[in-house]
Amino acid sequence: VTPVKTIYEHFSNSFHVPIMDSISDMNQEIYASRKDVYGPDTADSRYITEDVPYGLALTVLLGKLVQKPAVLHEAGILILSSMYGRNFFDENDLLNALALDEYSLEELKAAAYSGRLVGQQSQLPTAAATRAQFSRSLKIFLQHLTL
Repeated sequence: VTPVKTIYEHFSNSFHVPIMDSISDMNQEIYASRKDVYGPDTADSRYITEDVPYGLALTVLLGKLVQKPAVLHEAGILILSSMYGRNFFDENDLLNALALDEYSLEELKAAAYSGRLVGQQSQLPTAAATRAQFSRSLKIFLQHLTL
């Protein structure tokens, strides 16, 4: 098992700067060396328009379902929704269609492994790749809750 890297190791490996006393110092070194971090160069980036409604919104919903609110994630979605003049919660039509809040934690755990929600005629979501990603995300989330 590979250990999780520290943020300092991540910055050093990703941006080719030495490990320093603070992340601020490392950021200043990146800036001074004119090394590009190759992030989005526009606010209309999939890092916001896809990851917020389909990644963060799922985390917020699952947290609510198990009474472990992801308040910072939810706050981030609200702030980004305000900044973009959009409602990123409503843009995830998949979560709305699944109506996960109508299921018990046990039913969701079973769905994570089977790909089927009790009472649904078809499998979770229609595309196999999306269904597999959903199942993986749900399994990982539920494992962290039961640790």
